[in-house]
Order: sequence, then structure tokens, then C-alpha cells
Amino acid sequence: MPIVSHLTESSQQANGGHNVTARYYDQDGKEYMLSFYAAAGLDVEGMVTARIPDLDEQLAQQEFEALVGAE
Repeated sequence: MPIVSHLTESSQQANGGHNVTARYYDQDGKEYMLSFYAAAGLDVEGMVTARIPDLDEQLAQQEFEALVGAE
């Protein structure tokens, strides 16, 4: 199931960094969540978006293993 949308929640800390929660949604609406700290000056949305291809690959592998069985 590919990721079709995402939502990013971020709260800024006193040191300028951000606590980030990214919620990714597949075509069936299932949610996958990732939380991380981003130092001040980092492109949070870029980091969140860059994660999508990796997550797509993981989900495809899990789907394949579910269909044919893991070895």
C-alpha cells in the first residue's frame, strides 16, 4: 500500500529545535506514525517527505511477504 498523504505536527522548543510527529496514511487510510527531534534550522517538511519512498518500500515488502509468505 503506497503512502498517499501525510500530516506533520511540530512544536518548537526553547532552543529552536522542533519535536515532530509525522502521520503517514496509505490508500486504505491506515496510519503510520514517526516521531523525532529536528534541530534548529533543519527542513522538517523536507525530512518528512523524504521518508515516504522508504516507507513505501517497507510496506510493499510487508505486503509481498504477507501474500507469498516470509522465508
